[in-house]
Amino acid sequence: MEIHARVINNDGKKLVLSVARDISEAKKAREALKCSEKKLRAYVENSPIAFMVGRSGKT
Repeated sequence: MEIHARVINNDGKKLVLSVARDISEAKKAREALKCSEKKLRAYVENSPIAFMVGRSGKT
């Protein structure tokens, strides 16, 4: 859970504005990406062949 809060002034009254959102799916996605990057890095670093990455039409 991610929560942000701040005090706002509304017609001279101080109010607390809070926003809460579920970030569990985003956390799972970040962890999956980290795992995938780790596997790819290990594969590339331990591969007996060379890799070259480029973009078509770009220098």
